[in-house]
Amino acid sequence: MKLCRFKRGSDDPCIGLVRERDTVLDLTAAGVVRMEALLESEDAVGQLELHCRQDLPRFALSEVRLLAPVERQEVWAAGVTYLRSKAARMEESAF
Repeated sequence: MKLCRFKRGSDDPCIGLVRERDTVLDLTAAGVVRMEALLESEDAVGQLELHCRQDLPRFALSEVRLLAPVERQEVWAAGVTYLRSKAARMEESAF
C-alpha cells in the first residue's frame, strides 16, 4: 500500500492511497486528515483495507500533485553537517 499526501488545484492537502498504479483514493473524504493518526493506530493496514471498500472519491494520478509525506515531524538530514552537529551536541551536553 502506498500512502501519500496530495493536492488538487488550490485545495488543502489531502491524504490518499495510490491504487492500481495510476489512481489515488481520497482518504480525507473518510475523515483521515493526518497521516500521523493513521500510522500510529493499532491496525493501520486494517483501517486502510476498510477505506478501500468505501465509495470514496478517486482521482487519476495525473490529476493530482503529490506532496512530501511530512506533516509536522521534525526532519533531520545527514551528510556534510553531521560532524558539526555531533560536536555541537557534545558541547551542549553535560558530558
